[in-house]
Amino acid sequence: MMQQLAAGTIKHAVLPEPVLSGLRVKLNGKVNEDIDYQKTWRDTFGEDLPQTGMFVNREWAKAHPKEVAVFQNNYRLALQQTIGNPQEAVKLAALPFGMPRLH
Repeated sequence: MMQQLAAGTIKHAVLPEPVLSGLRVKLNGKVNEDIDYQKTWRDTFGEDLPQTGMFVNREWAKAHPKEVAVFQNNYRLALQQTIGNPQEAVKLAALPFGMPRLH
């Protein structure tokens, strides 16, 4: 959707972060955010909107509790690093998300 908005082939989309920020950079800020879903969710429920989820097959998880625990711990550490150093996280996410690299 980001590419379609940038090309002008569509006019409306719901985009998650960091895709929305990447589009803002790509279009030099020429993006109108009509609804801030994060703010609306926070105002309604008093907490941040969860934007991702990790799912695993129940039988596999039961058979591999150690692997699940290792993944959860590594994910928690990565999240803490992202929150603690968002500029570095943006640099790492730029290529996979098709965002311009920031210097």
